[in-house]
Amino acid sequence: MGVVSGKLRWKSFQVLRTRSDNKSNENAHLDLNEVYKADVLEDCRTISGRRYHNVQGVQYFLPLADESREKWRLETLSMIWKNAHNGRRFSAPMHEKLEKGARILDVGCAAGSWLLDMAICYPKSSFVGVDISSEFIPENEKPKNVIYLQYNVLDGLPFCDSSFDMVYERCLISAFNKSRLITFIEECVRVTKPGGWIESHEMEAMFRGEVGPTTKRLLLAMNDFLKIKGCDARTFSTMSEYFAANGKIENIGVEKNSIPVGSWAGPIGALSVEAINEGWLSLKPVMQITLGVNDQEYNGLLGQVRIEGSKYRATYRTHRVFGQKIKNVSESENHRVAV
Repeated sequence: MGVVSGKLRWKSFQVLRTRSDNKSNENAHLDLNEVYKADVLEDCRTISGRRYHNVQGVQYFLPLADESREKWRLETLSMIWKNAHNGRRFSAPMHEKLEKGARILDVGCAAGSWLLDMAICYPKSSFVGVDISSEFIPENEKPKNVIYLQYNVLDGLPFCDSSFDMVYERCLISAFNKSRLITFIEECVRVTKPGGWIESHEMEAMFRGEVGPTTKRLLLAMNDFLKIKGCDARTFSTMSEYFAANGKIENIGVEKNSIPVGSWAGPIGALSVEAINEGWLSLKPVMQITLGVNDQEYNGLLGQVRIEGSKYRATYRTHRVFGQKIKNVSESENHRVAV
């Protein structure tokens, strides 16, 4: 496809990554005692029967996307969020170009819910998914217009400048602290063609409306954990400011949608509760430490959250932020501002 720079290998070949047994790295304080320790030569670690990443410097704290339960959660969120946008898979004005044939990058594609949906919808376009996970759908089940690359995006994006018509990310920014997020956006802009689009789709790390006391306790603990990691929870709803601060993105737009959580909102609300609770289960290793509770106590809290999901009328917001890479990059060099 002419988009790869450097020595990389595509699906079925594991990308070689530099490893280190130096424990005094910049994220050492994120180890959260013993829960994240594992053999430095292993790509993943098993905690309470679930597999988590074990790559040096990686802050992503949810299970591997190829796990059946985590895959279900991600696919369910994808369906709920698409439904909230009346079936629209993205917000950037890319439909006509995609129908004619465009080149799209999905950064942090996980199990490929969005990527595969898009590839089927737009057969004339080509799609590249990149994720730290070594697992993706089998080659014989993958659409011909999809390529998957295993790579750690904290090391940058392994593509040449101006390679893609659109770069998309979803549910990824919790993997970055502020400085790394700024660098990540710069990388997204770099690999986007002049006049191409960058889009981010994230959910707020908070609920709106009525929430029960246990749900509130978990949300506060989650925000405390994000602070420990160096991730500001406000980032989830301020991506447009980061886009603007880049200086090379114009025509920035934001679409917000409210997602109901609870059986009070019918089938979608009930499904949201299941997806949210699965998320809390995925976060169990770090949340137990943050809350200072044991296994039985944490399970009890999740049972109470399920009850509160039916009793209270909570919602959360998703934010789709999209912007266009300016066509004359040289004119933007002096327009970058701080965030």
